[in-house]
Amino acid sequence: MTTRLNIYIFFFFLTTACAQHSNTGIAQPSQAPAKNSSPSLPTKPVTKAQSQPQSLTHAANNNSAMIQRLVAKQSAHFPAILKELRNNKKKTSHWVWWVFPTEKAGASEDEPKTMVDVSMVDALLREADLNSWSEIIEEIFSLLKAEAFTRGWKESGGNKPDSAIIPRIDHNRINYALLFWLKKVKDKTQKYPRFYSALKNLSKFDWKTK
Repeated sequence: MTTRLNIYIFFFFLTTACAQHSNTGIAQPSQAPAKNSSPSLPTKPVTKAQSQPQSLTHAANNNSAMIQRLVAKQSAHFPAILKELRNNKKKTSHWVWWVFPTEKAGASEDEPKTMVDVSMVDALLREADLNSWSEIIEEIFSLLKAEAFTRGWKESGGNKPDSAIIPRIDHNRINYALLFWLKKVKDKTQKYPRFYSALKNLSKFDWKTK
């Protein structure tokens, strides 16, 4: 009986010692972090190039609407403008924005306002009545040149436009229009010889206001 008890005691101490050695002497493997079964991918920002087509379409639509607006006003007013110049020998009403469109809408123009920029020029020149447009500019030049001859006409340019024929308030707009059509988009304007020549003749006057 004593012998069996001693055997039990021996195995008890042996088991306890092994357990303590296992807890202190052997490094336990670390548990790997759990993997996310459905990792979220980073969201790619929309680039400028990706958003560009929509912006270009919007700009094209705006340009088309502006061109149609300007052409409509020209068509509606050009006959009366030419008649006014021929009958009165001077400008007596408000129409300078449609004969001399620039990159800036006229402050006094009735809504909806009109203007033109480089991107619109080709389409505008295709759709506008260039013969009527040129005829008005030619008439303005003819009236101004006839008056300038009484003071000494200079074919090389620098002639002073008579404010009694074209009011001084319009001179700056005409100046900027000539710079736009004869310099900034000269390559486009030159494709239409009558229109280009009419503007070129008008540039023989000094439209800059001091």
